[in-house]
Amino acid sequence: MQEIERKFLLKSTPQRYRSSSEFDDLYIEQYYGQNSKEGQFRIRRQQSVSLMLYTYFLTKKERVNSTLAFVYEEIEREISEEYFNELKNDCTKHISKKRLIYYDED
Repeated sequence: MQEIERKFLLKSTPQRYRSSSEFDDLYIEQYYGQNSKEGQFRIRRQQSVSLMLYTYFLTKKERVNSTLAFVYEEIEREISEEYFNELKNDCTKHISKKRLIYYDED
């Protein structure tokens, strides 16, 4: 899958969602690393609060030549918790974030 990297930071939650109870919390831990088997990679553990479910992903990105933006070819696959923990030993950077997913009827 090709991805164009863009980021937007909202100053506040849009008005139409402020009183909504139709959302899910998603807690994400990401680790960045490199090893001889996978090369450079990102691993991610996601926890869906409403489902009480953990999922684990391995992602590799390769930059595609572009003069307009940072364009990447992204390859992502689900991995086991055991492989996640094994790869975590090769990581040097860690970030945590929380996403609120609002369900829109439109």
